[in-house]
Amino acid sequence: SNAEKTLHNARALFESHLNSVFTNPGPNWVEKRLGEISEFKNGLNYSKNSSGQTLPVVGVADFQENYFVPLSELQSATIDGDLADSYAIQPNDILTVRSNGSKHLVGRCMLVGDVDKVVSYSGFIIRIRFDSKIISPRFLLHCMKSSGTRNRLTRDGGGANISNINQTKLSKLPIVFPPFKQQESIANSLDDLGEQTQHLAAIYE
Repeated sequence: SNAEKTLHNARALFESHLNSVFTNPGPNWVEKRLGEISEFKNGLNYSKNSSGQTLPVVGVADFQENYFVPLSELQSATIDGDLADSYAIQPNDILTVRSNGSKHLVGRCMLVGDVDKVVSYSGFIIRIRFDSKIISPRFLLHCMKSSGTRNRLTRDGGGANISNINQTKLSKLPIVFPPFKQQESIANSLDDLGEQTQHLAAIYE
């Protein structure tokens, strides 16, 4: 019981710190719409009757609480024809769930690490690609994962959770960020705090 309470408190502390970073920007931070600094692409649509190339595909079930795409655990799927280059994920892409029957899964994000083979993603996912020399991928991932950002992205005007998002809504999402070196420093501190929380979770389990 005490271990569970400690884990709950640690997760709440991490979430509180994560939100404070992005809701209290410094004087040297700038604000851009995500569409000004990124490009988007919806994923592949295929069916059990598809008879083309077979390859690993990221699905909604792969997100869970992951920060990085679990490349070694992906299921393979057969698509129609051969994969177009534009559907292959690249290092530093961010993937987000655009549609799902479970509303709490919509808007979840993962970062793509080093990819040593051709991997794609399903039609329920949107790929976000940006200049990683301007925006730190880990900084943007933390920003996208913060509850403040997710609430703006996944709620309608009446405050209710929605079951899908689209490129238009992503494009309008406000993103605040400092100079690149500061982004990296913030990302490092959030990574460290996140690892401590995950360590506590492992102990509890």
